[in-house]
This record gives sequence, structure tokens and C-alpha cells, in this order.
Amino acid sequence: MKDINLLPQDISGSDYVSSDRKVGISGKAIVITILVLLVFGATLLLPQVYIKTLNMELSNLKSEVKSEKYNEVRKVKSDLDNVNKSISAKTDVLNNIDDTNISVNELITAIKSATPEGCEIFSLQIDKNKIRIEGKAVDNLVVAEMVSNLSRLRNLNMSSSVDIEDNNDFTIIMQILGKGK
Repeated sequence: MKDINLLPQDISGSDYVSSDRKVGISGKAIVITILVLLVFGATLLLPQVYIKTLNMELSNLKSEVKSEKYNEVRKVKSDLDNVNKSISAKTDVLNNIDDTNISVNELITAIKSATPEGCEIFSLQIDKNKIRIEGKAVDNLVVAEMVSNLSRLRNLNMSSSVDIEDNNDFTIIMQILGKGK
């Protein structure tokens, strides 16, 4: 079989015939590639440039702070630090005192609220960390109730036995605990 060309000879030079394709990169592709590379390079370089600028400003500020015109400020800051240390030490002492001591009014109010009906308190003797309670009750059960109520108070601790006489006079000695305990 023989190949037959059905196209006329005069059409071969027109647009209908596919011409050889151009080999190479177009101008648009080059421009787009350059723009992409510029944007990518800018996103990588701009933060580095910004960091360098901030580092330069920081070094300028450090040298400015070390200058002689801020000597008075450094002296005042040093004095302020010393005063703050002194205040802190005194505050620690006050907090320690508050944690270890309890207000007498608060203690008397707590004992009064722990005293049941049928019980009278004649005397309270408060030492540094002990309290002695003397009173009279109608019977031994009222004294037991009072001891139970006192032992529930968070600032008092039973340190010795309770003495009850035949006429229901009693003496209770308890240890005073600080607020922080």
C-alpha cells in the first residue's frame, strides 16, 4: 500500500498545518519564576534583617544605660533594693509572730463559745503557750462536754489531764497553738 497525501500543496504553508514547536522557556515563565524567587527570598531575609536591627538597637541601649548619666539611677535602685530586703526581713518576723501567737480576745471568745450550759468559768490564766481554765459545773458530764468542745478548737491542744474535784470544781490546762498550726 502506498501512502497518499490528500492535502494540497498550497495549504502546507498556512495555519492549518502544524508547524514545529518552539523549544525553550517562554518569557512569562521566566518572569513568574523570578517573582516567586523574590517573594521566597524576601520572606527568608526580612526576619533576619529585622533581628539584626533589633540587636543593633539593643546594643545601643545597653551602651546608653552604662553611660554616666544613669549613675544616680543605679544608686537609687541599689538603695531601694536594700530597703526592700530590710522590709522583707521585718515582714517575715511579723508573719512568724502572727503564725505562732493568737489574739487573747479570739482565744477568750473561742473558750466562751465552747462552754456548755451549766458550766461557769471563774478564771483564765494565759501564759506564753499555755492556758489554765478554772470553773465549776453542775456535774461531771458538763465538764466532759466542755473538754470535748475545747479539744475541737484548732488553736488549743489538750496538754494534760483535767482535774475535777468532788464539788465539780474543775481545772483544765491546755496548750495554745499558733494560727499557722
